[in-house]
Order: sequence, then structure tokens, then C-alpha cells
Amino acid sequence: MRSAISEKFSPDGIAADFLSISRKAMLQHVDVAVRLMGHLHDADPDLAEMWRSQLQRERTETGRPGLVVYLRGEFLEVLRKHPRYGYLAEWMAEWTEEAETYRAAALADLGGDQAALEKLDEEVRLRH
Repeated sequence: MRSAISEKFSPDGIAADFLSISRKAMLQHVDVAVRLMGHLHDADPDLAEMWRSQLQRERTETGRPGLVVYLRGEFLEVLRKHPRYGYLAEWMAEWTEEAETYRAAALADLGGDQAALEKLDEEVRLRH
């Protein structure tokens, strides 16, 4: 069964298209996150430390020491309420949601085959 999103795309390479869109949204998120971390380091060291602490906890919990800088979880909620940075948190949350939606659509178009998704994701990553 095809997802509603797949109706927008041609039948050739739909899952790859979804993964490309997902990757683009996450790259936007990571780009802004890295810039924001640098800005917070200089402008609001306490806020930057809170974020670094969350990232370090997640790296330890997931066993992924190379986890990139991103914004989600408890720090996303803190930043959403911040008068100066709230709008950035909203954009980044939207990009993450978009990425997750398209990744789920790719998985659906591959019949739920997680191994096929991972293989295709690696192929898409290498193209970009």
C-alpha cells in the first residue's frame, strides 16, 4: 500500500526520493544546530552547556559517541519557550518532523523492509 505522500512522486525511485527529502531536512536542522551551538557558546554559555549536557547524555545512552549536534528532546522544549530562540526551535522541530515523515513513507514504500531502507539510505547518502 502506498502512502499518501507517494502520490506526489513518479513511480520511479519513490523511496529514494523520500530519503533524499528526509536527508535534506535533517541537514538543514544540523546546519542550524551547529551554528546555534556556536552562537550560544558565545552569547549564552549556560544555555549552551545545558544543550551539550543533553547531547552527552544521549551519546552515552545510545552508545553513539559521534552523534551529531541536533535539537530535540528536553532542550528543544526549553528553547521553544525562549524569547530569543523559540522561532529557531520551531523551525528545527518542523524539519525533524518532515524528515521523519518522509523516512516513514520510504519505509512504507519498501513494504516495511528495514534492511532495504538502511541499504537505500546508504546509497542516497553516498549520492549527496
